[in-house]
Amino acid sequence: MIFLLSGCYSNPGKTDSDFSLSAPVNFKNNFYKRLQGEIDGNHLVMNLFKDGVNLKGNYYSEEGELINICKPSWIDSAGNITITAGGDQIDEAGNLVYKGIFSGRFVDSSTVLGKWKQNKKDKGIDFILKELYPQGSLSFTFKSGQYNYKKLAKIEIEYPFLESVLQSSANDSINKFLSTVKLDNGSELNFSDIDKSINEFVLKYQNEVEKFASVTGRRYYESQFKGSILFNSEGIISFEKKYLIYKGDAYGYTLTTLRSYSIATGQEIKPDDLLTGNWQTMLTKMGEEKLKQKFNLTQGDKLSDNGFFGFKDGFFLTGNFAVTSSGLKFIYSENEIAPKSFGTIEIFFSFTEIESLIRDDSLLSFALD
Repeated sequence: MIFLLSGCYSNPGKTDSDFSLSAPVNFKNNFYKRLQGEIDGNHLVMNLFKDGVNLKGNYYSEEGELINICKPSWIDSAGNITITAGGDQIDEAGNLVYKGIFSGRFVDSSTVLGKWKQNKKDKGIDFILKELYPQGSLSFTFKSGQYNYKKLAKIEIEYPFLESVLQSSANDSINKFLSTVKLDNGSELNFSDIDKSINEFVLKYQNEVEKFASVTGRRYYESQFKGSILFNSEGIISFEKKYLIYKGDAYGYTLTTLRSYSIATGQEIKPDDLLTGNWQTMLTKMGEEKLKQKFNLTQGDKLSDNGFFGFKDGFFLTGNFAVTSSGLKFIYSENEIAPKSFGTIEIFFSFTEIESLIRDDSLLSFALD
């Protein structure tokens, strides 16, 4: 179910009075909730994160497309919510595309009642979402922190954190992935102690910039480390991490990392665990075709003649991938195969496209139903 809106809501206003009848619900400052329910007969699953008064995350319906939650999405002290969907795609006219708004209220700590609206004037469709973790899904907490030093150095950290659900070694492996980032030079940054990470960032700014400001001038520093859940069902948990560092130069640096794990074993999932036959040959061929289509190249064009690099021995499919609700997502980070101006490059294979390659004894067997 996808509807297009002309723009994001700059003032969400109050939610419908129909949903403000019960007593306020006391929530922690941060949480993660896996919500599911139906809207107009369509099954929906939402990964919802609360960070103070802000709401973040994504959702998908039976159609499978993963739709991100954008600003402004919020929750007040009475449990009233506004969730704006989409905003990360651009139409042919260059306008951001928004895909609806959820407006309602937490009537208790695990139930949301409300209306889904196509636009502000729409009467809306009633919905009920409940916090549920069926077999094959996991519950998480949500860790976050941010600090703005003299409006010159800003750091934001947020990621889900797995409590003791799996065996300890699996917990440790997943939480290490969620709280660290491995840079291109092989070094690793650890954000497990958020206060320590913030203090180190500010100290780095003071030593690298502030101390020499009288000579070099003041520069703006920014660091973001954000982790999110892409899929939490069918025995699979998938994550996306984004790390951004900007030190006042012209470019900055962004790294995106994907990963999927088996909930039963806590082991990382590889394409070989899911696909059979000559999947590598097939996906490599399809991937090159998709990449050329994305950048309006003909199939006869050479990637190396059009700004891409690293393909001297032919196109290769990155190992940076995750399972989503509707297919397999592969990401090339900035500067990995093309200049920064090309941005982060995604190649997506829907389950329909790769159905003949899916192992019927794998965790993707649900996609064959």
